[in-house]
Amino acid sequence: MKKNSAILIIAVLIALFLSMCEDEEKVITKPSIEFKKGGDYTSTNSSAHLDDSLKVGIMAESGNRGHLVLFEICRNGETMESIEIDRSSLDADVYIIKDTMQTELWKFLVSDKANSADSISMTLTLIDTLGI
Repeated sequence: MKKNSAILIIAVLIALFLSMCEDEEKVITKPSIEFKKGGDYTSTNSSAHLDDSLKVGIMAESGNRGHLVLFEICRNGETMESIEIDRSSLDADVYIIKDTMQTELWKFLVSDKANSADSISMTLTLIDTLGI
């Protein structure tokens, strides 16, 4: 009887050790974000005329630390939109109107419940049609 109890205790300890090792080996992944490409999407640094409308497609996935909770759009460091969400993925089309600034740095960011984040950006340059 003592032998069976000892074997059972050893088996339980081995199972606990293996489950602890599995937890330690889990890789933490953060959210990921990327531009949609092709078609009429703008997905790289580009030039545009004043008041041009540019379609930017965004795809994002949460990591293994919880749903995406925030989607932000920034221009030259200023937050233009900050949208609270609660989902595992994001598929969005954003329309940008080219302003009078010579260059605009647009940044798109997603973050999850654990405050892990990922971002992408592009620069838009104004086409000078007046030759000034």
